[in-house]
Amino acid sequence: MTGANATTVGAALRAAHERLTRAGVAFDEASASAGVLLAEALDVAGPAAVRATPTRPLTEAEAARFEASLRRRIAREPTARIIGAWELWSLRLAVAPGVLVPRPETETLVEVGLAELERLAAASPGRALDVVDVGTGTGAVAIALAVEAERRGIAVQIVATDIEPAPRACAATNVAAHGLGARVRVLEADLLPAGGPFDLIVSNPPYVTEAELSTLEPEVRDHDPRAALLDPDGAEDGLGLTRRLATAAARTLRPGGALAVEVGAGRAAAAIDALTAAGLTEPRAIDDLAGVARVVVASRRLAAS
Repeated sequence: MTGANATTVGAALRAAHERLTRAGVAFDEASASAGVLLAEALDVAGPAAVRATPTRPLTEAEAARFEASLRRRIAREPTARIIGAWELWSLRLAVAPGVLVPRPETETLVEVGLAELERLAAASPGRALDVVDVGTGTGAVAIALAVEAERRGIAVQIVATDIEPAPRACAATNVAAHGLGARVRVLEADLLPAGGPFDLIVSNPPYVTEAELSTLEPEVRDHDPRAALLDPDGAEDGLGLTRRLATAAARTLRPGGALAVEVGAGRAAAAIDALTAAGLTEPRAIDDLAGVARVVVASRRLAAS
């Protein structure tokens, strides 16, 4: 699009934001979506690069690409589905059909996992720590832990498990893209892989109940796979899989090892009870950035000296 009728970057962003908010997208999310989608249409590094050139005119091809993706977002298709990728822990990850889109609150699980790795590494210097990411999805948590552990000088070997083939394939793609094949293996498993003992088990399991499904935002309810949302045990509190995982962790963690699990809002107390009932000790809840108790973590008791 050239000449006097050309649409500029700034004008395109403003118009997109208005259309998205009219469609029911939250104000801040509308701004973020418009920036990401226009960055993809312009083939630039990201929203910051877009907003740095507000007077730049869009070509006809760029305007057409942006319009096509914007219409999909107005229909409440998630931005990650439109561009086929998303970020967690500042790491770009492919997002395939049939795979859960990583959520910002899951960074709390990464933070808790890293704190546990630092504690365990201090207690066992010189030994690579064995980590399992249960229900890995895109591989986001396993990849973030592997990348950050290397930055901090912590040796890890991570197994990322998922029972579904689509997430395993997506996770394997992301592991390869980040050059982590030597440190992260993707395996099929319902919960934990064969073997052990493990130093750290992390999981963002399905914890939505059938009653809650209709209350979710359209981006989640209509586009994320039900298998990645709904507690497969059908527990009324959404903690069925968490209870099974806690029981398995109590058998397979090394003494002093930890289990960290993401839980739904308002469920931390019940999750702590589940971890305690399984025999794990020192359970506690950690808030996400919104102040919601998002992750519960507990340890296997140290062997008596």
